[in-house]
Amino acid sequence: MKALLDFFKKNSLLFIFLTPWIVDTFVTLLGQDESFWHGSLFINEAHPIYHYLLTLGPIPFIMGNVVELSIVYFFVKILPRPINLMLALGYGTGTVWSSSSWTYTILSKFLPGQEVNAFYYDCIYLILMGIIAGFCVNLYFESVFKKKK
Repeated sequence: MKALLDFFKKNSLLFIFLTPWIVDTFVTLLGQDESFWHGSLFINEAHPIYHYLLTLGPIPFIMGNVVELSIVYFFVKILPRPINLMLALGYGTGTVWSSSSWTYTILSKFLPGQEVNAFYYDCIYLILMGIIAGFCVNLYFESVFKKKK
């Protein structure tokens, strides 16, 4: 448990965008039409690269996401402060927005009748992601200031 906590503290900027990335990847797959899972090429994805990867199947889609996440994480780790923080927050914010675009589709599919409340579900999600990002930024600054002492 201590090793996991140490990893989290040393990589706090990662979790700013890892959390919404996991949600986005998951809801993108959940939001696909039933025919997608039976070999149809009807794909519900706006991003052209990820649309193509979904035509190859869910595993290439997930692998493409892992590659993108790895590249962003690499730059967050090597770039100096505050550029690394701006990249983590920018990428995280974009991913939160992207994943929130699935709310209506997911509600229609799994909770019919709740679509009218999509705005409220989005608000809750955005607040939750903001709290997680704020917690991560706080950990990041604690580690930065601890190193200076």
